[in-house]
Amino acid sequence: MKEIKNIQIIKLAEKLRKPQFVGVLDDLIAFTGLSEENICRHIINSGLKVRAELKFVNPKGDAELKLFYRCCREYLFLNAYREVWPIFERVKFKGRALDFAGGMGNDSIWVSKERCQVDYHEISIIQRAFMKFRIGRHELKSVWVVDDLNRCADKYNTIFLRDVLEHVPDYNALIKQLSGYLNPGGLIIEHTPWNNKERNSPLHFKEKTPLKKVFKDLHFVNIANGVWRKNG
Repeated sequence: MKEIKNIQIIKLAEKLRKPQFVGVLDDLIAFTGLSEENICRHIINSGLKVRAELKFVNPKGDAELKLFYRCCREYLFLNAYREVWPIFERVKFKGRALDFAGGMGNDSIWVSKERCQVDYHEISIIQRAFMKFRIGRHELKSVWVVDDLNRCADKYNTIFLRDVLEHVPDYNALIKQLSGYLNPGGLIIEHTPWNNKERNSPLHFKEKTPLKKVFKDLHFVNIANGVWRKNG
């Protein structure tokens, strides 16, 4: 059993050092002071730990749910396993982008290589601290951590919503808020794995109002799978 576990750790470490993870493993080692093996163990067990903490905390209402996401330590390791969004490997971005709920920041770092200014926003306190550490460690000039979106004077050409909306009870209000930060003709790129018959997660909600209707009511046009363009 121990040998199987060690092989799993070796394979995970090899995967996390691929270009699509933009150095997240070495950054975690430097940020936490933990060994590579311990980091990988944390990542392997993070899903169960997050669910156990959610069950123990049992948040009631939107405010307590937000507090859970702000303070859950294991999200640092849970999101480490998320490689760069495949769509970003074939799209060239211009202007300014917002990576909303950007997690570990892998997408932000990748997109910033295209000389696109990326504002990274994240409710999780520890993930936000980790992203600030990564920016300083690699002297990233095109990525900024934004704590309060209401203080942003400029608007965005693109907003990324990767695995976000399924965590939000009132996603209608969130999309409406974010549309106000978007330039006319700007894009929202989203991926939303709702709870359904094929998958079920205590961290996710079911789709109530169809996203197609929410975006259409806000004058968005669907130009590709998960890609919405703002009219007006």
